[in-house]
Amino acid sequence: GLAADDWYVSLHVREGGFYGDGPGTIAAHRSANIKDYFEAIEEITRRGGWVFRLGDKSMSKLPRMPRVIDYAHSDVKSAQMDIFLFATSRFVIGTTSGPTFAVQSFGTPILVTNAISNDSQPWTANTNFMLKRIYDRRHNRYLALKEIYCQPIRSYLINNELLRRHGYEARSNTPLELRQAVQEMLDVRADSPNGASSVSPLMQNYRAAIADNPYLFGAARPALPFLATL
Repeated sequence: GLAADDWYVSLHVREGGFYGDGPGTIAAHRSANIKDYFEAIEEITRRGGWVFRLGDKSMSKLPRMPRVIDYAHSDVKSAQMDIFLFATSRFVIGTTSGPTFAVQSFGTPILVTNAISNDSQPWTANTNFMLKRIYDRRHNRYLALKEIYCQPIRSYLINNELLRRHGYEARSNTPLELRQAVQEMLDVRADSPNGASSVSPLMQNYRAAIADNPYLFGAARPALPFLATL
């Protein structure tokens, strides 16, 4: 149903079914809930775009939504079509999963959401990102970035059970934050070197938090909704 001049965004939200490491496993904190992305999807379609939902048949099916193709459950799904969508989408919304790196190999702009960390991630200048926030259940507060990037917290992020055992939990980006991050991608094209987050005063807080960490490299930019939570 797409016309020749239609544009589209591809969406991949990790659920854990492909590797069998979803809810209740040590990798559960790497996944996210597709329902949290419905407002972001609506923002894209409201502006005239289409959305291709990427993934595999283990994923929960999407309800019928206008201008949305649940490609993960489509009969036309193939490895070749995956690559085509990686390369031709206006941008891709992803999580910290395999497709993220495939997309970046084409230079396609990407919004990485619900990432557990940007530690040692070779993300490119075409990447905006939002991290999950780490909540300290013992002291009823969110950890500051500088705390997360220091030991021992940094080592806990690799394993959801380690986080839980030490009284921490990773909390997902909210539907509003996801919608606002998509708005930023649409309003200031992610392939521009001067995205809104690059010139925001909030970047000073982020840069100060990572200044002494040699493991935070690459050219990716924090999305404004993420910076606003710091």
